[in-house]
Amino acid sequence: MSVKIRLAKFGKKHAPTYRLVASHTRTKRNGQYLEILGSYDPHAQKNNFVYDKEKLGVWQKKGATLTDAVKHLLADDYKFVEYSPQKVEKTEKKQSEETAETDTE
Repeated sequence: MSVKIRLAKFGKKHAPTYRLVASHTRTKRNGQYLEILGSYDPHAQKNNFVYDKEKLGVWQKKGATLTDAVKHLLADDYKFVEYSPQKVEKTEKKQSEETAETDTE
């Protein structure tokens, strides 16, 4: 089975931290991992990305592939974007249907 080096999410709900792990490609994001290679805290003053270069090199020599996020973190150009859901506004058609229903009652 092939191996990927990816970020596994840990920490609190609104303050996540990530571990750099080597895991099989078919496992879940937070599932079992083969080895912890480092950590990343996006909420720190300085984006703390700490990893063991030797372990990372060993896994890459074994044929492990890096995810896009890990590639950007290693290149030091990763931008952490927090998810903020957008509220969906009602369309005019739905609003007119709702007013028609209240008028008929």
